[in-house]
Amino acid sequence: MNIFKDTKRRTVEILDYVNYKFIDYIDADNIFEQFCKDFNEEIARLQAQVNGYKGAIEEIKEKDKRIKTLEDKLNILIIERSANLETIKVLTEDVIKLQEKIKKLKKDYGKQTNLFTQQIRQYEKI
Repeated sequence: MNIFKDTKRRTVEILDYVNYKFIDYIDADNIFEQFCKDFNEEIARLQAQVNGYKGAIEEIKEKDKRIKTLEDKLNILIIERSANLETIKVLTEDVIKLQEKIKKLKKDYGKQTNLFTQQIRQYEKI
């Protein structure tokens, strides 16, 4: 009978051990499920954050395109202004040359007028 009690006691100990391990397993399973849930929530949060960054990056790219377009327009205006300034320089030089020609023509005209006047006076004397 002692053997029977001893076997019964050992069976109870084994069943208690199995029950504790089963409880540990259930607890571990619950902990793992909670970990998976938390992990998936963190992944979703990070994905939303990445999507937000993607939107911001696209916005920055669009602004960069607009800035590049404005820079191109500015460069064209600078080139046009430079061309206009060069044209103004050339025109100013042409005006100066024309003014010099006009002065010379006036001077020559004055000389011719004086000659003509002298010729008329000489003719009148005759």
